[in-house]
Amino acid sequence: MVTDAGRPAKEAVDVQVLRPVPGANRSRRGDFNQLYISMGGKALRHRVAHVFAAAGIKVGIGTRRSGPQAQSPLLEFVIVETASVSFMIHASPAGTEFPDDIQKQVENMHLDWINLDMSPNGRFAGILPQIWGMQPRSPEVESMLIAPSKQLKVHCMQN
Repeated sequence: MVTDAGRPAKEAVDVQVLRPVPGANRSRRGDFNQLYISMGGKALRHRVAHVFAAAGIKVGIGTRRSGPQAQSPLLEFVIVETASVSFMIHASPAGTEFPDDIQKQVENMHLDWINLDMSPNGRFAGILPQIWGMQPRSPEVESMLIAPSKQLKVHCMQN
């Protein structure tokens, strides 16, 4: 959700990771494979570059090759821009956390946030401002900062 200038938060775009289901057929060519994206409660199905603008929020959707070779995987992304913040979101496998286990990389796929610009005067609330230290962290946010490979260890030690 994006909150601007103290106005109530409105969900402009919802972005989630699409995790492949083992044994399932791949989606049709041109459909999203990495991201589930909805705007105004309506899912976007086709991976075509679009730019949407409404109520001071711009949303761009696109793809790029993740490397210089033509066979490099496609990276699906969403860019959001408001008067106080602009950022990019894309799906990312947990390759750093599980460098030798492709299955765990996929199971722990997550969204990466790339901050492009942020107004120092913006009023931000929610999970990310807590992670950034702009607000006190709740116990739920603290638990989000535990790496997947360490979550089981922490859970076992607490019980």
